[in-house]
Amino acid sequence: MLRLFIFISILVCSSSSLPLSDFFPFGPEIGDSTVPPNDDGSVGPLVLPHIFPYFDNNHRQIWVANNGLFSFLSEISQYVPDPFPLANDRRLVTGFWADIDTRGAVSGIGNKVYYHIYTDSSSRDTTQEVFTKASGYVRSFFPQQRLKRIDYV
Repeated sequence: MLRLFIFISILVCSSSSLPLSDFFPFGPEIGDSTVPPNDDGSVGPLVLPHIFPYFDNNHRQIWVANNGLFSFLSEISQYVPDPFPLANDRRLVTGFWADIDTRGAVSGIGNKVYYHIYTDSSSRDTTQEVFTKASGYVRSFFPQQRLKRIDYV
């Protein structure tokens, strides 16, 4: 029975992991900024290099939250996701919204949340890699949309 458990554990762990190459490059060594350790906090406003159209509104700044969301009008420190439509004219983009505490209170080590705004005119070595990967993801996950050009990621 123990052998079966170990076999199933190895099978599940190895089949549900993603290779590091599936991720975008990250970390301070490629120029990322770090969100300071916090619980339900944000950094910003960060000025965007181009206008970001969001439905009927255009935005030039964002806040980056350690809870996995980008907001356009103000910091959102709420850690429990709300169903859409959101009240109080809150405008945000989120692929992941959860209660994240990066202060390291439990382990003493802490976790890091990195952010980086790549523009089409960036001169970093990783810029082309990021734009190619982002274009591929958009084309793969939204095949019905015509992607003309990505200006920033």
